[in-house]
Amino acid sequence: QVTAVIAVVWGLVKLFGKNEPYLAHTLWALVLIKCLTPPVWYSPLSAFAWLDAPPAHHAPQTTDRQGPDLAPLETEQLAGHVSLPAIRINLNTPDLSSLRPQDRNASEAIPQRTASKLPARSYWQWQQAAIGIWLVGASCCLATAFLRLRWFWRCVAASREENNAASSATIEKLTQDLASRLGLRSQVKTLVTQATVGPAVIGLWRPTIVLPVMIIERKKKIDIEPLIAHELIHIRRGDLWWAVVQTLATCLFWFHPLVWLASRMMTREAERSCDEQTIASLKCSPAVYARCLLDVLER
Repeated sequence: QVTAVIAVVWGLVKLFGKNEPYLAHTLWALVLIKCLTPPVWYSPLSAFAWLDAPPAHHAPQTTDRQGPDLAPLETEQLAGHVSLPAIRINLNTPDLSSLRPQDRNASEAIPQRTASKLPARSYWQWQQAAIGIWLVGASCCLATAFLRLRWFWRCVAASREENNAASSATIEKLTQDLASRLGLRSQVKTLVTQATVGPAVIGLWRPTIVLPVMIIERKKKIDIEPLIAHELIHIRRGDLWWAVVQTLATCLFWFHPLVWLASRMMTREAERSCDEQTIASLKCSPAVYARCLLDVLER
């Protein structure tokens, strides 16, 4: 089902979302939401369906007398009493006292034939092995995401820029002014660091913009505004929460390459959306904005 949804979304993005990053982002978001929701319909082609094949011992324990398992019984014994579908025999404790010897032998064979349909031990071993492999893969992905986030926090905290308090205060004031212009309600902090990371946003409940000192030193206000506004728009759009959805989806479907592709495409469309909205909000020319991004890449 996830593969089918990805195929449909890919086609819709190619047709309608090429120049509409907001629409493309929404469509790719639907894919990741689908990864976190239960199946809508049952598909026998799914690998999960193979692992979840109905065991034979869950079959009904009763059968009608007109069924194939009771073919040896003579139907004239039942004539004039009750309708055929109403009579049932429990295969666990069948009542054989009223049957003739040859019929009793045929009925005694029914539980034996049913028992032969029980799943083999290798089936359960394969199912447990597949579930174990999936759990190991999902746990490794979650652990990797957590360790990367922790490393980022420690890297930023260890190289925090505290020498130039005046510069940090200027960046803080500029951030608050831009946040007010962009209509952000949450309080946003800034953190200037000497680490070669960012610009980036971290923190779900207390968002913080991380700015490396190398890209803001000796820079004019007009050159820094687009960078900060881009990160503020990420906060306003809720892209940090979407990043959580992306992480959970890729961890649960770590074995599915198309889910990783969908997550990457969603990130790409989020960046395109922020770029367009930054240009529209600041009313700056695309060329000026592009030069700011190129300057960050050069540094």
